Amino acid sequence: MYLTNNVVEATNQSEIFAQLEHLQKELALCEKALAEYLETKRIAFPRFYFVSSVDLLDVLSNGNEPELVTRHLAKLFDSMAKLEFKPNTNIASSMIAKDGEVVKFDKECNCTGAVESWLGRLEATMRSTVRYYLADSIVSYEHKPRELWIQEYPAQCALGGSQIWWTTEVNAAFARLEDGFENALKDYHRKQVNQLNTLISLLIGNMSRGDRQKIMTICTIDVHCRDVVGKLIQMRVDSAQAFQWQSQLRHRWDNELEDCFCNICDAQFRYWYEYLGNTPRYEDNFETLIHISFM
Repeated sequence: MYLTNNVVEATNQSEIFAQLEHLQKELALCEKALAEYLETKRIAFPRFYFVSSVDLLDVLSNGNEPELVTRHLAKLFDSMAKLEFKPNTNIASSMIAKDGEVVKFDKECNCTGAVESWLGRLEATMRSTVRYYLADSIVSYEHKPRELWIQEYPAQCALGGSQIWWTTEVNAAFARLEDGFENALKDYHRKQVNQLNTLISLLIGNMSRGDRQKIMTICTIDVHCRDVVGKLIQMRVDSAQAFQWQSQLRHRWDNELEDCFCNICDAQFRYWYEYLGNTPRYEDNFETLIHISFM
């Protein structure tokens, strides 16, 4: 029960204003202290800068409950949406993308301790996992048919490995061209068309939604790679040092450093291994993809 139910009468008292001013100053001090505390957490784990203060408070308050924190993963990572934990533990064994792709970690991630610490370990595990599968895909590429090889790896690693081998094979074709094999690029272009047709035939059959998305994405990139080689042939490019080839985005794997690099002209960037999930690269529909693949 209130002594006075009228707001005007209740607040129109001499001592009320001074009390409200005092409360406002105390509230400002609390907000300042909270902002400074959140800033220390954001400095410790910079991805916290991408979430609101309300979400960050929720993350920090549930730091000892990783399964509750995972509802914010999509705001912290580009494609990671969930984690799979070993039964009755806080040990993460796999990551799940927004699109549903499940990727088993190359090593388990311990999600205990300060939330910014185990999220940092999760970030490192994510990158080491993508790097592990990418490196393995490059080694195994020539050991089995490409259409089978693609299905054994996460979409990002299959696409990345395919791009690396495309760069390698085009450079090899240029080397053969310089050695006197006049049809080296044309032979490789025919190989590209055959590989593309094989993948298209897979799409006509029955497969899961995730596998279909992965194959369609690789087909889309394969079409671009085929067209690049076709233009090189049309323009009679005969050297890997020609601008028409150097101006293309090329991925390569450095065996000594065991690392992937992206090159274009005289620029070089290290691949960062951020998990991207099984997402499309272009908004092409299936009919259009079939049409352009057989052109």
